Amino acid sequence: MSTTTIHAGVRVAGYQSRPTPAKEGLRMSDVAQRMWQPMLAMGAMVIAAGIVLGVISATHANDYFGLSASAIAGAPADGSIVGDRAFFEAVTNGFLPPLLFLGLGFLLSGVTFLLATILGTLRDGGATSSAPSADLRWTSSSRSPRSCSRW
Repeated sequence: MSTTTIHAGVRVAGYQSRPTPAKEGLRMSDVAQRMWQPMLAMGAMVIAAGIVLGVISATHANDYFGLSASAIAGAPADGSIVGDRAFFEAVTNGFLPPLLFLGLGFLLSGVTFLLATILGTLRDGGATSSAPSADLRWTSSSRSPRSCSRW
């Protein structure tokens, strides 16, 4: 598995990149920081499209199931009544469930990227807060703060 080092001044997906050390490569939190918003937006758009398609399918179902049994039985084979049923069944049974599943997948991946962004922020904050106190570490032989090298 190879990693890519991003150098200072390079633009990635429209964002100014931060330099990463060669040994570290491109971290998941860096990718997640840029990807959680588009993934949530795509998920919301796909689910909204699925809802609109479901409403359109429901109107076709209402047109079909609102008729009497004798009207449905006497309908021509190429008429609008048969077309309403074919559209309703094709959308409801074949197209709508995978579309909503895709939208849900986008939403959940956006949430996962958001959690990875939070984790990366906590990791970076921990690294910056522990960096100044590196000289306050106790040695294995010291058992009290008085024997620490700084006090």
